[in-house]
Amino acid sequence: MKTVAEPTMTVYTVTAENGNDYAINNCNSLEEAARRLSGEIVKHSVAVIPYARGAQYAAIANVLQEKTGVQWFIAPARFADHADCAFTFQRDSDGLAFWAVADRYGAKGKYEFFYDTPRTAAGKTVSTYEKTVPKIKISIDKTPEKIAGDLIRRLIPAIEEAAPAWIEAVERANEYDRKEAAVKKAMDMLRYHSGEVLHFDANGGSVKVSGYVTIEQAVKLYEFAKTLEA
Repeated sequence: MKTVAEPTMTVYTVTAENGNDYAINNCNSLEEAARRLSGEIVKHSVAVIPYARGAQYAAIANVLQEKTGVQWFIAPARFADHADCAFTFQRDSDGLAFWAVADRYGAKGKYEFFYDTPRTAAGKTVSTYEKTVPKIKISIDKTPEKIAGDLIRRLIPAIEEAAPAWIEAVERANEYDRKEAAVKKAMDMLRYHSGEVLHFDANGGSVKVSGYVTIEQAVKLYEFAKTLEA
C-alpha cells in the first residue's frame, strides 16, 4: 500500500492590471489563474503550501491503513455543501467515504466525521426515512492511533450498516430522474410549434397535460411522439 502523503495546494499570488494582489488557491497554471481572475495578470509568484491539518489527516489515514489492511485516500472535500476546509477519507476497496472537519463553531476542540453519502448521477444528495447520517465527534487532542481506532470502532461499522439504505435511495432517485428526463423530452416533442402552446407541469411523479397522467403514461406518449418525428 502507498503511504498517504501530506496534501498540498498550489497557490498563485498574482497582481492584476488594476494593481490589486490576489491569492488563487488550488490553481494548476497561470492560464487557469487568469481565467479565474477574469483579467490580465501583470506579475505572479507560485508557492506550494500544505493544507491546514493536512498532516494530521494524512497520519490518521496511514493508521487506518495499518489497522484495516486496506488502502485509504484523502483529498479536500468534493462538494460545495461540505464544510469549508473539510477533507474526505475514501476506502479504495469499495469507495466507502466519510468527510472530516475540525474545530468548527459548536464543536471547538473536536474533529467531526460524517458519512459521505452516495449521490445521484446528477450529483444530488438523497435522504432516507430509515437512517440518519452516521457521524461522530473526536477530540483533536487524541493521537492519530486513537482517532483511527475510534473511526474503526464507532463510525465505519455504522456507515457499512447504513450504506445499503442510501444506495437504494440513490437508485430510486436515479430512476425517477431518468423517467423525468424522458417526460421532459416528451413534453418538448408534444408541444405545438405554432399557435397555442400546450403547458406541461412535471411534479411529484406525474405530468400535467390538461389533467394529470403518470410518468409511465407520459413515456408512452413520448414513444408515440417518436413515430411522428418523420
